[in-house]
Amino acid sequence: MSVKTFLYLCCIFITHCHVLDYFQCNHVSVAMRRGSERDNYDHVYSVNEQRGPIVYYASGNRYEGTWMDDKKNGQGVYYFADGNRYEGTWIDEKRNGQGVYYYADGSRYEGTWIDGKKNGQGVYYFASGNRYEGTWMDDNMNGQGVHYYADGDRYEGTWIDGNRNGQGVHYYADGSQEEIFYVNGVETSGVATCSTPRCMLM
Repeated sequence: MSVKTFLYLCCIFITHCHVLDYFQCNHVSVAMRRGSERDNYDHVYSVNEQRGPIVYYASGNRYEGTWMDDKKNGQGVYYFADGNRYEGTWIDEKRNGQGVYYYADGSRYEGTWIDGKKNGQGVYYFASGNRYEGTWMDDNMNGQGVHYYADGDRYEGTWIDGNRNGQGVHYYADGSQEEIFYVNGVETSGVATCSTPRCMLM
């Protein structure tokens, strides 16, 4: 697209917004002047045909996606100034439904969100190559889950507030296994059951 054509389309867009005012353009500039983070709104750079308006914030963050009723609603991508980003569904300004959150350190979470937090089933990929698959509640691993290690081991058990709790089983890459009891993430000595040759030597 030539610069001349781009400017011409921008003029049409701006005129269209001016005429239709809030009804058609609340998802672009008018609405961005109100409410929490939106007070830091800088400007709309352009309109992405696939995702909608590209909105830049004074914080250095930006959002590309759809809007409804003056709020992020539908599919969108939010880029954070620190290198993190979220791609997925939004409902009333919050991450809701299925989405992927990429962290700057190389880790990521793929799964369900409720009111901006990890809730329900999800998978967290650690930068180390490990991953956790299981249940989440309020951004913490909660309930049944499996922790897979990059070396081929895995642990199956229960988590509470992000910590292993209760009885679980550690399966080793060599085929042996060990039952372990945890309390708030700490292995409790004398409680774990041990019946495999590998475990007996530890």
